[in-house]
Amino acid sequence: MVDDNNGSPVVQGTLVILDLDRFKEYTIQHELDDYKPNTVTGTLSRLVSALASKYSGSILHGLDWERGTEEAVLVYPGTDPAII
Repeated sequence: MVDDNNGSPVVQGTLVILDLDRFKEYTIQHELDDYKPNTVTGTLSRLVSALASKYSGSILHGLDWERGTEEAVLVYPGTDPAII
């Protein structure tokens, strides 16, 4: 742990942020259902879950098995960003 300028403890780590830009347009263009997992969002749900498990991370936001994942935020406290 390190201290910031105010003397507060800071835990170094890595954040991973994923977002599918303009995904609504993609679902319309390819006639995909955006209210249940489709080929893209279902695959992303599985990949986000696998990535979190592989490196002992935590999913802070976004994993949605019922609707499919369009965005996600994962955290890996105490890790070096070079290994993720």
